[in-house]
Amino acid sequence: MRIVHRDPSLTYPRAMRREKQQLVLDWLLEFRFSSVALLARRVGLTRQTSSRFFRALRDAGLVQRFTHDYVNHEQYYMLTRAGAACLHEAGRDITRACTAPSRLIHYAPLLHDLAVQQVVLRRLSHYVEVIWDRHIRLPASYDRPDLLMQHTKRHWIAFEYERSRKTDTRIYMTLRKHAQAIIKRQYHGVYYLFPHDADRAHYQTLFAAPDWPEYAVNRHTGKIFPLHDTFTPDKIENLRTCFLFKHEPADPPAPSRLG
Repeated sequence: MRIVHRDPSLTYPRAMRREKQQLVLDWLLEFRFSSVALLARRVGLTRQTSSRFFRALRDAGLVQRFTHDYVNHEQYYMLTRAGAACLHEAGRDITRACTAPSRLIHYAPLLHDLAVQQVVLRRLSHYVEVIWDRHIRLPASYDRPDLLMQHTKRHWIAFEYERSRKTDTRIYMTLRKHAQAIIKRQYHGVYYLFPHDADRAHYQTLFAAPDWPEYAVNRHTGKIFPLHDTFTPDKIENLRTCFLFKHEPADPPAPSRLG
């Protein structure tokens, strides 16, 4: 998704509504769903002023609303087929545009996806394109990060938002996969973001080890087993400078009766 910013020269209400509508539909196309609060933030509306705007989108049949009982009854939106058709007319690829609400019932993935969207919203002014993980195309041997974002300086950065701490084995496997992608110039760096600073410190401690253990996965059983080899990141010039670890809490979901 190309990151488009609001046009300050627009003054006519109809043109402004059309611009905000396009921004919302593009966002839902990229991320499958979003919350009222995040979508309002994307188009510069407050939760109090967004009600009429989102009602108009629903009345036009472009979006559908659903709620999630485990997240304070927050309201969420996703595209309808009519919304996807509108995007198709605008030249967008709508191959995977629509998602059934039943696919978004799992609590932890939903909160993770919302946190990832917040990561994007906080960085809109510094990047020109974003690709959500389900749309990332990398060779089969690479794990997809949560996001790929292209900086205004044209280099691509991978983002990982770690809501919970993985096992050390999984951490090292992911670090190694990112190192491989950077070496192969699939992207130029990776930002690890953490809602809990203790997790950030743990990941950085493992990252700082002079040698990283290597692992492989049995294709038939799915079990992970250690290899005799290790990977030495300092043998690759400037590789360590391509990783950044930052404490970045997600905004808590808030109850909404708006939209």
